[in-house]
Amino acid sequence: MSHKDWAKSVFALLFVLSIDFLTKKWGNALPQALDYQYLTFERHFNEGLVLGIFDGMPEMLSIFSAVLGVFTLSIYFFILYLVPIKAKGTRIGLSLIMGGILGNITDRVVYGHVIDFISFHLPNAQNYYFFNLADILQWPGYFIILKSVFIDHEFISEENNQRFHFWINRHFQMKYYFILLAVMFFISMCFFVFSYAFLNLVVHVSSQQLKGYLLTFTVIFLTFCILMFYVSKFLSHRTAGPIYALERFLKAIGTDSEADLKLRKDDDFKHLEAVAKDLRDKFKAK
Repeated sequence: MSHKDWAKSVFALLFVLSIDFLTKKWGNALPQALDYQYLTFERHFNEGLVLGIFDGMPEMLSIFSAVLGVFTLSIYFFILYLVPIKAKGTRIGLSLIMGGILGNITDRVVYGHVIDFISFHLPNAQNYYFFNLADILQWPGYFIILKSVFIDHEFISEENNQRFHFWINRHFQMKYYFILLAVMFFISMCFFVFSYAFLNLVVHVSSQQLKGYLLTFTVIFLTFCILMFYVSKFLSHRTAGPIYALERFLKAIGTDSEADLKLRKDDDFKHLEAVAKDLRDKFKAK
């Protein structure tokens, strides 16, 4: 992906974060509700969390949200890196979604709750459901990604994008994956032992909250294992691909004097093209 494409994706992310920050600042300063029949603007704090994890512990919730934010941002950049060059809309859609998610995570880290201030409802409705502008901006992102999947799917799964479809050197690439996995496992275990002991011995959280933490940590770790598999397959392809192409070139040069070595733009060892050309020219001279 070019620097220009990276800049567009990051700009879309920062745009959503900026709009989210400014509108929440306005919503948080509302002195009273503004009711326009079907639309209401009123400050509302969302303190809920899935499974009731860290209920009544705003400090731990903030820490958990910070870790989740880093994890989510890591996945975002991994996916941006893996998305094919032509699928520009997919990256913009992903940036819109990620901006909304990170905006709400930032609220939990800074305030301990999410600031909502918008409600669409029928007249005389008993229950109002509040949300913020970042929640709304995520929906165009979902639409753009769905459009890419169902309409522009050839950009995502184009036939010549072999990195996602086959193994070049399965033994080497699996070895590459397990090495990365081992490094990630030991780093994760060091963090887990420290954090679990800290929560249990220093903070003295309840057993239910420890179980919630253990479940959350396990889900995050397994997700990273799966993600690491595809990332390692993609990265190792950059090394295995040129070696495979070089092997084919060396086998062909004996019978084909016009044999050439062509590597993809983002492959490693691009200098091998010049080396192969020089070798071919010397072979023809003899």
